[in-house]
Amino acid sequence: MSSARLVLMPLNYNGRDLLETCLPSMIREARAAPVPAEVWVIDNASQDDSRAYVQRHHPEARWIAYPQNRKLAAYNEAVRDCPAPYVLLLNNDVVLEEGFIAPLLRRLESDASFFAVSPAIHAEDPGECYPRRRGGHFFHGHLAPVELEPGPGGCLYFHGAAALLHRDLFLELGGFDSMFFYMEDNDLSYRAWRRGHPCVFEPAARLRHLGGRTTLKVHGGKDARRGLKERAMNLFVIKQVQQPAWIANFFFWTALKAIKAALTLDRARAWALAETLRSLPQALKSRRQQARLADRVLMEKISAMKLPHLK
Repeated sequence: MSSARLVLMPLNYNGRDLLETCLPSMIREARAAPVPAEVWVIDNASQDDSRAYVQRHHPEARWIAYPQNRKLAAYNEAVRDCPAPYVLLLNNDVVLEEGFIAPLLRRLESDASFFAVSPAIHAEDPGECYPRRRGGHFFHGHLAPVELEPGPGGCLYFHGAAALLHRDLFLELGGFDSMFFYMEDNDLSYRAWRRGHPCVFEPAARLRHLGGRTTLKVHGGKDARRGLKERAMNLFVIKQVQQPAWIANFFFWTALKAIKAALTLDRARAWALAETLRSLPQALKSRRQQARLADRVLMEKISAMKLPHLK
C-alpha cells in the first residue's frame, strides 16, 4: 500500500508535447516535497502517444486512464481512489518552479478549515496570469473576478490549473460538477466557502502556465472556447447566485446579449444561450441543494481574509 501523503495529478488529453515540457518539473518537485509524494497522470482517453512517452521516460509516474474524456470530472474518481490526504491538481501545461510544494503545504496545514491553496501563476498571455489573490463583483450579468491587494489571503476560487486540496473535503463537497466545462473550479470553491472552508492564495509558490492548449485541442478554436465559457458563466449564476439584485441583473443582461447575438449572427453566444436552456433543469435542481449565504457577505469575507506571510 502506498505511503504517499501527497499525490500530484496532472490531467492530460492528447498532450504528449505538453507532458514532455511540463512533467519533468512535476517529477522533480514530487521528489523534493517535504512529505512522501507520488505523481499520477490522469488521462482523459488520449489518442496520441502520451502513455508511451510517460512509461518510457517517467516510469515512476502512475498512469490512470479513463475510457472517455470527462474533463475535470475525471478527478472525482481519481481523488476517491487516492490514499493520500492531500492532492495537487495540475493542468498538463504548467511548469512548476523549484520549491513549489512546501509553501502550499505549509499554508494548507496552517488552518484545518482551509479547503484549497492556489499558487501565483505567471504566463505570457495576460489572461492566463494569476499573480495576486482575487475577490469578485457582479458585472454585466456575471460574477467577475477582481484583483485584491498583494499577499496571501482568501480568494474567490482556487485555480483549476494548479491547487493543493484536502482530499476528504473534496469528496465531502461532491467534487467537480460535470454539468460545467469551464468554471468547475469556481463552482467547487463557492460551495466550499459557503460551507465554511476557505480557498486561499499563496504567492510563495509559483508556476508558469502555457495556457489553455488542451482546451483548444478538444474544442476547435477560440470561438468554441468563448461559447463554452459563456455557457458556464450563465450556469454558475443560475446554480449559485442568491442575491436578488444580481439575479435580476443576470436576466437583464442575458436578454440584451440574446438580442445582440441575433442581430450580429454571433453563433458562439447563440450556442451558449441554447445550451444554458438545455441544462437549466439540472442547474435549478443543484441550486436547491446549495448552502445559504448572501453573495455580498461572501465577497466581503474573501476580501477581508488577509494572511501573514510564511516565515
